[in-house]
Amino acid sequence: MFIESLWRYPVKGMSGEQIDKTTLTPGQPIDGDRRYAISIGGDKVANSPAGTWFKKAHFLQLMSHEALAALSCVVKNNHMLISKDGTSLLRADLDDVNGVAAVEAFFSSYMNEHMPGRLHGTPKVVRVDTQAFTDTNAPWITLGGTASIEAYADATNTFPDARRFRLTMMIKTDSAFSEISLIGKDIMIGSAQLRIVAPVGRCAAINVDPVTAARGKDTLSIMREKFGHTDLGVFAEILSSGIVRTGDQITVL
Repeated sequence: MFIESLWRYPVKGMSGEQIDKTTLTPGQPIDGDRRYAISIGGDKVANSPAGTWFKKAHFLQLMSHEALAALSCVVKNNHMLISKDGTSLLRADLDDVNGVAAVEAFFSSYMNEHMPGRLHGTPKVVRVDTQAFTDTNAPWITLGGTASIEAYADATNTFPDARRFRLTMMIKTDSAFSEISLIGKDIMIGSAQLRIVAPVGRCAAINVDPVTAARGKDTLSIMREKFGHTDLGVFAEILSSGIVRTGDQITVL
């Protein structure tokens, strides 16, 4: 097994960026992954201290806001660029209060136009610096096998696209769900050591096509029928720091 691709998703629910390498650090997510999130306008997020982690129900996210998939979102040096179909819609400095206000106004307008009634108030940009707005507040990263993606696509008659599952590391595998066999084991990738701790249980977000932004059929029920479970990918805890690159071999310790 080896790393086929590395990903990070700077803003929860938004498009990802493929990267060539990353430095893994114990107690941290992949650098830049889900550092930002956009609230649905609830008072709890608005009135909480900066850096507070919340469950996904408080944010715009693909499980309930599939219109996000139509947007491309790139964040570099805390500058956000949002585009759609190749047309730039917004450039904003997330370190500037005016830039943050512009992002909040954009998502308020966009959601009210494309998914009216889904906001609870004015969206708020939030960020965390020492963890990520992933679905668990544990500082874990995620790995998934290419054969698992292909098996899912086969079973659901969809195109195999790793972005549907928002995993941070895709590993080249020959058999579906073989990454599950790594749970409980320590592995080396590049110069970093990790422990595989649990499967990633999927939610309705995987029903959203990452290309068309359309919500499709209930593929969770298909997974239960075909595979006997709705897991795809595994969580990993970083045990020691190191650089990981695309193409690095995975060694089971």
